[in-house]
Amino acid sequence: FHAQSYTEAQAAEVLAAIRAHEARVRAKMGDHWVLSTIREQSQNLLMRFPKLRAETPPEDALKITRYWTPYRLAQFRDGTLQAANLYIKEMIWREGRLWVFADFRGPERGRDAKKPMFIFGIDLKTFETEVIPFEEPPPLAVPRKDHWGGANVEISPDAVFVSREWQLSRYDRRTKTWRHFTDLPGVWEQPWLVGGRLYVRINNSPGGFQNQHFGELVEVDPQTGTPTLLASDRRSPAEAPLDTWGLSWLTLRAGADGRVLFRGTPSDGSRKHHYAAYDPAAKRWEPLDEAAWKPPAPGAGSAAHMAMAGGENAWKVEGLAAGRDTMSLVSGARRLQFHCQLSPEDRAFLVHNGTELSMESIEQNRKPPFPSTPLGCETPEGIALSEVFWMPGFWFVPRADLERAAANVKPASTPTPR
Repeated sequence: FHAQSYTEAQAAEVLAAIRAHEARVRAKMGDHWVLSTIREQSQNLLMRFPKLRAETPPEDALKITRYWTPYRLAQFRDGTLQAANLYIKEMIWREGRLWVFADFRGPERGRDAKKPMFIFGIDLKTFETEVIPFEEPPPLAVPRKDHWGGANVEISPDAVFVSREWQLSRYDRRTKTWRHFTDLPGVWEQPWLVGGRLYVRINNSPGGFQNQHFGELVEVDPQTGTPTLLASDRRSPAEAPLDTWGLSWLTLRAGADGRVLFRGTPSDGSRKHHYAAYDPAAKRWEPLDEAAWKPPAPGAGSAAHMAMAGGENAWKVEGLAAGRDTMSLVSGARRLQFHCQLSPEDRAFLVHNGTELSMESIEQNRKPPFPSTPLGCETPEGIALSEVFWMPGFWFVPRADLERAAANVKPASTPTPR
């Protein structure tokens, strides 16, 4: 399947073979035996060559044509990263841009493999991009046995904050230099900038996560890095509501009168949320009623955080499943199928990634033995979708296109296996 390059005739031949194989498996063993990865491969071909799509898309289907990839940028088209795979770890809307944390992974594997990492600040109207190379912090003074592979980002007008591998890092956007807060080991999850203060989560256990332990929450001065402890599960008696919450995914929001609102989503799947408010001026915790927690405006949280914490996005991404060959955007009772189509310009960016005319760098090792899970980030300007058929970048749905298509969408129903 990893051809050096595809012409439309070659793609048609491969697609016919895939469909014939699907038909044989479906007839003999049932639809649930048709691998999602096979569907991904056929959809990948149709995305590249839309004229091969035999079926007529539903009237309410959304065609997505806006596509961003770092290979649009000249500095990533010199062939250096030709054999690497791009993994988007995080997307967040801040300061009028979509910020993407991504790494490039080559054939090497393991924790010690070199993975160039970048933060991209993207104007969704023009795709003009600010590129920030991520500087890895020094090793922890006391190495941890457990591994946390997440990466979370927070943005201010003058800085970029990254929470990754148990450490907090700050990038000064003026001097273009990094600072690593090595005196705050155990940092993880989303850092939140609210009211000019940075709120950071810390796993204070030397081992892995424990459901009965919340860990710690500190308030960090964004300029000096000076921390102030606000919550800790080691305090007895408890001094803050969060001391007793157990392991929870946190969401923060600015409240009235300078208060900071907290919501905790238990990690045990119970979805019984906890709520509290903190007054940083008075340094006082207050109870918070669930009714005071209002739905956020688009872009209030990061894509990775929303996915983990039971996101409040209006639209969610629904991947491939048995009996369904397309992905959909779902909002309440509305399901909006979408089709992605590469423009000739974008296809050229991917084909010419490197010194040779080759799709190998895109295709190789990009088809894992499990279906990709799309990641969606809702912004005021539209929705960014990454991990769609393992393409190196993200697709963007302008809000006007989304609303136009959603106006005629039919209520969602459970798909019937073929």
